[in-house]
Amino acid sequence: MRWQLERACRIALLESDGPLSVESLYDRVERRGSITFSGYRRPFRAIVLAMNALVKRGEASLLGEGRRWRLESARPLQRPTC
Repeated sequence: MRWQLERACRIALLESDGPLSVESLYDRVERRGSITFSGYRRPFRAIVLAMNALVKRGEASLLGEGRRWRLESARPLQRPTC
């Protein structure tokens, strides 16, 4: 379920024109219908945790101004060595 939320947040960031707050991410994910937040007691906290995971993997950046996230530029895929 966590990977679905991460994917939904990633898509929301891809479709945005700039950095997004947790509220904006929630609105975009909800509007798109990517996932439903009915099973979450604290959906904003779940989004923050998902975004922190994306930041940790280098897929997104956290901007200091008002706690907003942006997607990092696409990185070349690393192919496994055989």
